[in-house]
Amino acid sequence: MISAPTKKLKNVEFARAKVRVRVIYIYNARGVVRMDYRIYAVEELGKLNQLYVAERNIKSRISEIDTVLRSAGGGGGGMPGGSGDNKTEHKWLSLIASKDDEKARLRGVCREIKRIEDALSVLTQVEEKVLRELYVVGRNVVEFAAAEYTSRATVYRLRDEAMVKFTRALFGVVVT
Repeated sequence: MISAPTKKLKNVEFARAKVRVRVIYIYNARGVVRMDYRIYAVEELGKLNQLYVAERNIKSRISEIDTVLRSAGGGGGGMPGGSGDNKTEHKWLSLIASKDDEKARLRGVCREIKRIEDALSVLTQVEEKVLRELYVVGRNVVEFAAAEYTSRATVYRLRDEAMVKFTRALFGVVVT
């Protein structure tokens, strides 16, 4: 005999966002049936600033490698057209390989940023502002409500509605 599904609620606190998010696991007799993906959506929003910084740093490293490659490729001792020794050729090839690695990493970071930004684009301006302020910037609900001259209950309602929309856009699923 299979028992009826039960809900088990867990409160998870994120130090950066200073807000609580409910993670809902729905259990039946056989184990976990579904999971609420909003917890993962909050993590994705939280790492958005880190991705922006990573993008800038990777672009900077690529630019530095380009500068070194241009300066090494000028005279007769460099690789292109010159009669360089094995050490010079090895250094040249190492720099080219490093640049390729950085470009691949940059593509991955840009792909993640685009995925998150695309999911944010389905929200209204108010909903997007709420999610960005609470999870990306790290303000708490009380600060945000005071700054926007609105009630905490309104902010909570907007946050919950926006999180459901964002999670659907990002993962395609959400338990409501």
